Amino acid sequence: MVKGDIGTSIECNMRIDLTGATLLQIKYRKPSGITGTWTATAVGTDRLQFTTILNSIDEAGSWTFQPYAEKPAWKGHGRAQTVVVEDHL
Repeated sequence: MVKGDIGTSIECNMRIDLTGATLLQIKYRKPSGITGTWTATAVGTDRLQFTTILNSIDEAGSWTFQPYAEKPAWKGHGRAQTVVVEDHL
């Protein structure tokens, strides 16, 4: 992934069945330490996806992504993953 990418899919595996989920998010931590969330969509039964838009990937360096979901009787996080975002030339 490269800083400024638009249309790149970020996908995280929750490893649980998300059927009936009422909230799907991918949380992120930028290299600068700033945190936030993106609204995600379900892909299959156990994965979340966010497609980058203008200014969503605005820093080069190590980003951490972590999926989060809520169902009527459950809410929780999936495993965090780190991705290195390169700067463009």
